[in-house]
Amino acid sequence: MMTSGVVSTGQRFAALVSIAMFALPAAHAEFTLQELPGGVVVHEDGRPVLVYNTDFTTPPEGVDPKYRRSSYIHPLYNADGEVVTED
Repeated sequence: MMTSGVVSTGQRFAALVSIAMFALPAAHAEFTLQELPGGVVVHEDGRPVLVYNTDFTTPPEGVDPKYRRSSYIHPLYNADGEVVTED
């Protein structure tokens, strides 16, 4: 029986990451999720892979407030641990 309820963006993201981690062939890596205020950090073998931001960010001064955003990935790290996205 399904129950209705509200699921946060962070909970949806965590569920999707969890499904992906178990659906992929075993790569001998340990993935963990760390909840933060305003987001979720995905770690692979203790190293950060990405941060999924769930809180709204305010656009810079002079930019129309309609451009606020949430539910985005930043930073995203490459295999060497360097940030490959800009915010």
